[in-house]
Amino acid sequence: MKYKKVRKIINNILFETTYNIRSTDDHRAGQFAAHQDDPENEESKVGLPKEVPLQPDDATGINAIMSRPPVEDDDYVPKTPSDLAAAVKAMSELMDNDEIVSVYAQFKDILKKGGDPENVNEGYDDYDEFELPDDSDMPDEFRSGYSIEDEPDEEPEESEKFQASKSSGEASLSDLVNTGLMPGVSGESGAKQWIGRKKKKMAAVHLIGDDQIQKAKNYARDIWVGALEATEALDSEEAAALKKSDYTLTNPAFLSFFNLGFLEPSLKPIRVQRDRDAKEEIASLDVPPQIETMVFNQLIGNSPISARKIRLKLNRGFPDMNLEEMDDVVSKAMDFIKSNTEKYQKEYLSDADFIKAVKDAWSKKSTKEKMDITFSAIDDAEDFQDQAGKIGLR
Repeated sequence: MKYKKVRKIINNILFETTYNIRSTDDHRAGQFAAHQDDPENEESKVGLPKEVPLQPDDATGINAIMSRPPVEDDDYVPKTPSDLAAAVKAMSELMDNDEIVSVYAQFKDILKKGGDPENVNEGYDDYDEFELPDDSDMPDEFRSGYSIEDEPDEEPEESEKFQASKSSGEASLSDLVNTGLMPGVSGESGAKQWIGRKKKKMAAVHLIGDDQIQKAKNYARDIWVGALEATEALDSEEAAALKKSDYTLTNPAFLSFFNLGFLEPSLKPIRVQRDRDAKEEIASLDVPPQIETMVFNQLIGNSPISARKIRLKLNRGFPDMNLEEMDDVVSKAMDFIKSNTEKYQKEYLSDADFIKAVKDAWSKKSTKEKMDITFSAIDDAEDFQDQAGKIGLR
């Protein structure tokens, strides 16, 4: 994860310029597209909205485009005039008024003498006798001052807009796989499973309810912002602003963090308990063990409810079973499934203490796991946005 990714996300939230392609919002946050320059209507003239996300101060201009340099680090050296200006500003905040007057005078003297070669002191008194090491086998990129840490930004690739292969304009599963927007999926079978998992998760979120989901997100937001603050990616004022901003809750990086660290881990134990209870009930139903798995899958929604499939399973497992006995078994299984579908597909989630499950899921993770999730979420969101941009979906 690169530091600039974090700063980009933070600035997007603080200044409300996040464009989330996964959001259903019709307008881009922080822009004035809805305003029209109508001379007869004073309220419609282009300008700032009535409320701005943050009250700007005198330092907003420079802080909006760069972070505070680590001037306390003895190894830090500014590389550009902008870096130097930011470093001087940061150091000035550590001084009182008397020190500023003295340092300013010294700084002006340094600038006046900066171009005079006589004022440059050599690092070695015996420079003429100093032998440079043999660098004939050194890679060119290192000899020319290439830095791995300060790698230049990659040139943006030309966007290749997404095109469906079907003449109707509908995308096939292969089309979806080729977008690269489904991590780890390489074929149509994998795409079906991926879509199935997403549908189940969406259904679970709906059953849990907006109120519990909102509370869980608020809980996760405080943790996410706290983790970023702990890495010194943002200061205390920015952290306080992010914790209050609703834009944090819709930011792609936060949503990925919430999904990886809270939603998925909290749903798993709830489903495990559901499955355990269902299997215990099926075991006491007094039906042949050969059809228990099929009854279970139809009960919890893994497969469609079908008496015909249960009958075929019995036919293969018990070819000598008489028709009347088979009818009784099928009838018993179908009655059980239909009378308990609501319980095992809906009520188990709507009745669950989701907030407790969320807190338990997070507390069980080690510190390393928590930080890995934080950074993975940022990288995943950035990769998704970049890939979507390449194929013209944003």
